[in-house]
Amino acid sequence: MDELRQRLNQWLTGHVKHLRNATPDMPLEDRAADTWEPMIAIADLAGGNWPRAARKAAVALTSDRDAGDEGSIPTRLLADCRTAFQDADALPTQILLDRLRSDAEAPWATMGATGLTAMRMGNLLRDFEIRSDTIRFPTGQAKGYHRSDFADAWNRYCPEPKPAAGEAVPAVPASTSQVRPDEASTTGTAQAVPTTQASSPLTSENEAGTAGTPWVPRAVPALAEDNDRADCA
Repeated sequence: MDELRQRLNQWLTGHVKHLRNATPDMPLEDRAADTWEPMIAIADLAGGNWPRAARKAAVALTSDRDAGDEGSIPTRLLADCRTAFQDADALPTQILLDRLRSDAEAPWATMGATGLTAMRMGNLLRDFEIRSDTIRFPTGQAKGYHRSDFADAWNRYCPEPKPAAGEAVPAVPASTSQVRPDEASTTGTAQAVPTTQASSPLTSENEAGTAGTPWVPRAVPALAEDNDRADCA
């Protein structure tokens, strides 16, 4: 560790002037940006994968602190963007920001002095490989985002909940004879048995049997007497 510390110190000493004048593109704002700026500047100077890794770490660590149990800010932004898009295939950046900031329960209106900015939103979404583009809208060209660019990140990081299994299904009559013609349902629509028919009592000559068992009529007395005479003959 001492050897590594010495090597880092020697490397940084040779670039102090450059680092003092550095103004890196920050994924954060306000006090958080001031805190992370020296480390982001060093990461930019190191090059390679360090710039991206440093910015991702800054956003993740700061988001965990700010959001607490609600999850990270980038993931929250992804989910809220899905709500803001509604059914649009693309949205101008400004409209997307306006919709995000209009949510009173979200942190976007109070993030920084003026709320979530286009730059910060772009930096947060860049970690998911989502970038703005110049798009032709009915009102003209403007910077914006395509809905399709969010699809993979939505599926991976904040998938929509699936419908609960075992949801109640409306009752469908076992036989069309239980439903009056004027109450027959349209094709593909479940139609419950009318209450008046389902609960109406049977006459004395029609006794209800066990559910699912065909009804067998009583023997007619006159017919029984004829059978007895035939036997005696």
